[in-house]
Amino acid sequence: MIGQHQPRTREEKESDPIHLFIISPGIYLPQYIVPKPLVILRSSLSPTHPCIQWEGLSSCVLRNSNLQHVFVLDFAALGHELSKEYASPGLGPVTKPVARILSKLNAENLTLVALSGTCGLAIKLAVCALGSTISSVVFVQPQPLQQCVRSKQEDKIPKATLLFGNPEISESIGSQYKPYFNEFNSLVVPLEDRTAIMNALVSQLIPEFVDIEDQAVPKENQIVTEEDYSAHELRFSELVFSLDLKTRQQVEEVDDITEKVLETKKPKEKPKSKDKLKTKSKS
Repeated sequence: MIGQHQPRTREEKESDPIHLFIISPGIYLPQYIVPKPLVILRSSLSPTHPCIQWEGLSSCVLRNSNLQHVFVLDFAALGHELSKEYASPGLGPVTKPVARILSKLNAENLTLVALSGTCGLAIKLAVCALGSTISSVVFVQPQPLQQCVRSKQEDKIPKATLLFGNPEISESIGSQYKPYFNEFNSLVVPLEDRTAIMNALVSQLIPEFVDIEDQAVPKENQIVTEEDYSAHELRFSELVFSLDLKTRQQVEEVDDITEKVLETKKPKEKPKSKDKLKTKSKS
């Protein structure tokens, strides 16, 4: 018998502090197990929609690998809880709900991407909650860890690649992260602007999602181009988890938000100024 599920309104969905967006060539179809996904963490507020922020990188990785979709987990609305998060030795008001969403995704061999201060939160997520779910992480310009997360040898994450723009910072900060991984690589690469950061990331991510060695992607293709930012064949979706009231089973809803996201790319029209009517005084 089909369970009774009350669909959530758009207002209810938009008010959620955490959003799991999907960038893919077509409409995303929910899967019981999501094998080897790429999940990008976003924790900083920005006027740019998360899907637009990561559109270029996603397009480049998708067209040069076996990957079918890219997940962007946006929890920027929880930024006001960061002080409490750092004061908590375990999962706090930020990492606990984020871990809950990732567990609902039911992923295997997950690759996690984080930038700057989000890298420390990713460490906490991996050690305290996700465990064997994660196979690798790629961190860009990670900041000094705000807290030391206790970990055992069996809790270590299999593989990490840390990207730095400065060799001195690479050495000092890299040493804080190294104990959490079995295989650890700290690389110094150009990170002077957003384009350089995107290209540094795709050069690390594409080989992760190419299964056969003879399918190696030429280095000249591992560059985010202007075409990747205008790849209108990409679809943008949001994955929403809810509970079936009758069966008490988890229900996954996929909302196609492509038109809404693309609308944010259009330049806003400036309001037309009203011409002041000038009246000539009678002489």
